[in-house]
Amino acid sequence: SYLEVYNEVIYDLLVKSSGPLELREGPDQGVCVAGLRRIPVTSPAEIMGLLEDGNHRRKTDSTDANATSSRSHAVLEIMVRRCPRNQYRANVLIGKLTLVDLAGSERAAETNNIGQKLRDGANINRSLLALANCINALGKQQKTGVAYVPYRNSKLTRLLKDSLSGNSRTAMVATISAAHDQYHHSVNTLKYADRAKEIKTHVVQNVGSVERHIADYQNIIDNLQTEVQSLKTRLADRAALSAPGFGSSAILAAAAADPSSPGNSSVPHLPAISTAGSGPVPSSAGAVGSAEADTLAWIDGLAQEINENVEERINLQKALFELEDINVCNKYELQNIENMLRTGVAHKNAANS
Repeated sequence: SYLEVYNEVIYDLLVKSSGPLELREGPDQGVCVAGLRRIPVTSPAEIMGLLEDGNHRRKTDSTDANATSSRSHAVLEIMVRRCPRNQYRANVLIGKLTLVDLAGSERAAETNNIGQKLRDGANINRSLLALANCINALGKQQKTGVAYVPYRNSKLTRLLKDSLSGNSRTAMVATISAAHDQYHHSVNTLKYADRAKEIKTHVVQNVGSVERHIADYQNIIDNLQTEVQSLKTRLADRAALSAPGFGSSAILAAAAADPSSPGNSSVPHLPAISTAGSGPVPSSAGAVGSAEADTLAWIDGLAQEINENVEERINLQKALFELEDINVCNKYELQNIENMLRTGVAHKNAANS
């Protein structure tokens, strides 16, 4: 994405005739620009092409100090995602590179600006002053431990909040001149950039936690499916063993042949029955029916056990999702409490001063 901040109004440089965009802040995404276009790219050449297109749309004007003076601050944001190939639900590493081109401060006596150019220069100086105040407050916070950082004084500082105090490393590149008549400008610029060295941040890897949780849930589902498939296989084998003509009749025949054998202790002794006629065999039929009833009862018990197991796993998944929601709410409440504490400290300092 590529945007500019012109007179405290945000415009999208990757869209022709972009309208004003709103700056919003949420507990999950942080500070973001609503409606900002984000274009996926695959090579640095594509990024350079988009950068050149955006520079053509950026607002510039000529002054007595510079023939092509930038009248706005530009912010180029590049989001990089790295995921190992050929891995199922692997963690995703996320990195963000923010390149900011700050418009130079202007003195009306040197630029001889009037009208709209004068108002543009005043807004540029105001946003640069807000950025300097934030940098000073962050440097003081590292020394004393408590300091209010006025990010909301400018849209530029709100956009750079994560870059200044978030999980990031920040570097400032200053443009100076060796000319004698630019001595004061060079000194002021170096002093401005030197303040950024006071900011110290603790950087950790940005791992896609949502993807990691999804992978955990997917593993739970896979384990459930494997367990269900194993139970289905056992059920099919048991049904095949108890099928008429395969298992039951053979067991009954063996029991009738040797009722005193140890392996047939669970099969009742069957009396000798004459099979010369074509009449029914009530004793054998009763034994087969009893075996089938036992098998059906076992199948019903197994099915009930499977259902209880699946319900328990589903309840566990619901509990995990609820914990995720509670963590998000707690994070949002903690952020609100910190903002209230900072506001209270700022009011107290203002009252003391």
